[in-house]
Amino acid sequence: MSVRGEEDKFKTKLAALLAAVNFWLKHEGKVEPTLKVKVEDEEFSATITQLGEREFEIEVDREKFKVKHTPDLIAITQAIVPKERKIALPKAVKPKLTLEEGEVLVKAQTAGKIIEILVKSGDEVKENSPLIIIEAMKMELEVTAPHPGRVRKILVKVGDEVKIGDPLIILKKSK
Repeated sequence: MSVRGEEDKFKTKLAALLAAVNFWLKHEGKVEPTLKVKVEDEEFSATITQLGEREFEIEVDREKFKVKHTPDLIAITQAIVPKERKIALPKAVKPKLTLEEGEVLVKAQTAGKIIEILVKSGDEVKENSPLIIIEAMKMELEVTAPHPGRVRKILVKVGDEVKIGDPLIILKKSK
């Protein structure tokens, strides 16, 4: 948009702001705090918060303005709203899993939330025994043992969100 276009849009927004204040004062604040204001062919939503007797904070088109309205002066200042800051946090480093001879890593076959763990460390399991239940898209899916063996370590807890391929359990194969 051109500088002239931005300037016109801002003036239209200020007109909407003034119309909202005048409407609010005319009705002595006995109206809904969110008003629809039409200026020329453009419609705005104005949300008014009364700060003092004749002081307001008005949000028009996602911009906040402070308005002080006295009989001989209307003072408008654009409220400074801090921009959302995005801070890049270092990604959590997952410890590398080391498997001993004969151990198998049971991984998530779907993304979802762990809702139940059916085994504990040291349990003996048969092939296809249910180990964990994951909720995905309102369905409960069982994660089963790929081999008979003993549960060596459970790597998740109830409530954890997992992705496809995330490690769930270390299983020591039975001989």
